[in-house]
Amino acid sequence: MKNNFYVLMSTLSFCLIGINLLSYSATQNYIISELNFTIVESAFIVSSFFLAYSLTQVLGGVLSDRFGGENVVCFATSGTTILILLFSQIQSFESTLILRILIGVMCGLILPGCVRVINYHLRGQNTDVANGFFAAGWGIAQVVMFYFIPYITNNFDWRNALIAVGIISLVIAIYNWVIKLRTKDSSRPIINNKKVVRKYKLRELISFKLMMIISINATGIFVPVSVLTWFPLYLNEIFGLSTYESLQLLSTLGITTIISCMLCGVISKRIGQTKVICISMTGTAIILCLLLYPINFYYVTILLLLLGFFAIFYIAPLLSLIPTATKLGKTNPGLTFGLTNTSCNFIAFFPPLVMGIIIQTYQDIMLSLMSLILFTLMGVISSLIILLRK
Repeated sequence: MKNNFYVLMSTLSFCLIGINLLSYSATQNYIISELNFTIVESAFIVSSFFLAYSLTQVLGGVLSDRFGGENVVCFATSGTTILILLFSQIQSFESTLILRILIGVMCGLILPGCVRVINYHLRGQNTDVANGFFAAGWGIAQVVMFYFIPYITNNFDWRNALIAVGIISLVIAIYNWVIKLRTKDSSRPIINNKKVVRKYKLRELISFKLMMIISINATGIFVPVSVLTWFPLYLNEIFGLSTYESLQLLSTLGITTIISCMLCGVISKRIGQTKVICISMTGTAIILCLLLYPINFYYVTILLLLLGFFAIFYIAPLLSLIPTATKLGKTNPGLTFGLTNTSCNFIAFFPPLVMGIIIQTYQDIMLSLMSLILFTLMGVISSLIILLRK
């Protein structure tokens, strides 16, 4: 029963990362209008989160393995809450960028801590299913950020919407502290008679399998964020939808994302982790290609719902594979995941930025979508390699 509280802690913390990551994407059109940002400046603000997010992944992993995932998660969620409340008062491009970077840095500590918590308390039992519920936090974040937050923005203003994000973050941080204060931390070794390794050799930290996992995870990160950031322009250009209507439609992706997260762990136990990952990456690429030919509104809506399902379908089996990718994976899961996420978030910095540059330079949303498809092929090829090498 206690394990359920840890899984919920990880799910809510992942949701907190999601709502803070998407906080700018969900309000950017309103912010651009009021603060007079260019498309490229806005794209850089969106992408800067990933660059900052990657900086503290390894640090978060080392601290989680040393002091316990709960301690790191509680500290980081509290810091993120303060920063997002400050973010609601931005007045210029410089203040927006600085706070966005600081939020990314703080969120970078959270995910390795969550992985450490799950790996420590579940000890390999039903980790695929637990990771599926953990990843469902991303779907919850999409629903919150693209349904409720646009509603607040439309009826009040974007600053009140960001304050609402801060209040949600505060509730999550309080829950994490309650769980942390009532339970034992995860700083003890995961494997009996084996201490958490303090000194590392390069060959123990990286492997070919880990490199493939990094490219897959990067694809799974930048595809949803790029779509959620720039597809309001796509829907406006093709169907004439307003920003509010577009965001409401994109919120439905969160529903299929939650369903996908719940199912992927169960299905991966039946057909294998690598097959599920390959299905996810290939399905995502096919749907993006089909979106190049928007036949009608209902056709595009169905494709977007399917994209919400396939784009995240890889997550639970991939999270379970990461600790097996290197020699240190079992004793130091926080560090291993931190190293993985550092690399994949650095890669994820580029696609949203490139799409924004293309949109401003060529005024062509379809050309920017084609660039996203080319980036996505990286994940497809990597998933096929992992499947065939098994």
